[in-house]
Amino acid sequence: MSGDASRQNVSNWVRGYLVGGERVERIAYAAPAEWTDLLLGRRRIVYRPQAGDPASSEVRVVFPGSFNPLHRGHVRMAEIAAERLGRPVWFEISITNVDKPSLDFLTLRERLDQLVGHDVCLTRAPTFVEKAELFPGATFVVGVDTLARIADERYYRGKCAGRDAALANLRAANVRFLVFGRMIGNRFATLADLAVPSTLAELCEQVPEPEFREDVASTQIRAKSSHA
Repeated sequence: MSGDASRQNVSNWVRGYLVGGERVERIAYAAPAEWTDLLLGRRRIVYRPQAGDPASSEVRVVFPGSFNPLHRGHVRMAEIAAERLGRPVWFEISITNVDKPSLDFLTLRERLDQLVGHDVCLTRAPTFVEKAELFPGATFVVGVDTLARIADERYYRGKCAGRDAALANLRAANVRFLVFGRMIGNRFATLADLAVPSTLAELCEQVPEPEFREDVASTQIRAKSSHA
């Protein structure tokens, strides 16, 4: 049976369960070949610059995230990072995740549509050790909650030795972290509120609260959307 015939049979089966004004909607997207190579592991990074074709050495400030959705806090963080570091900020989205399914192409396109006008890297580097291998010497733009996860032994199978080895790799890659505060519970937390190993703290620079405070998070926006 051909692929088209198979899909038609599935559509007919689904239609048998529709009620009222419900209907089947099919959405297709022809992804660029490099996205397929990235998903299959044939390449580790895809650049989507605003203009030109950058060398990897030009990517010096990296803002990792899922950006689901992109919000004003993300945009302001990128603006401040560019001002402080004097370099353009590259938004980085990993299609693979430590504890979530890989991003499909439709979802990836939706995320990229939000980032029109920004430099973007697509990778398959879910951990910061892997990101540091791709971008040695870079500064990563992170929220304080992300930094807390980097320091948390639970993300290293509960082993302190695993965490310490990862931090040693980050140090060897000469990467740094520009840390932004954010609301955690009912409190705006900063780097000073975390108990992180000194080997990680030495790689960090905190953006002061008077310079940045945005009490908004993607999780809150998604929650509001789901109840709308």
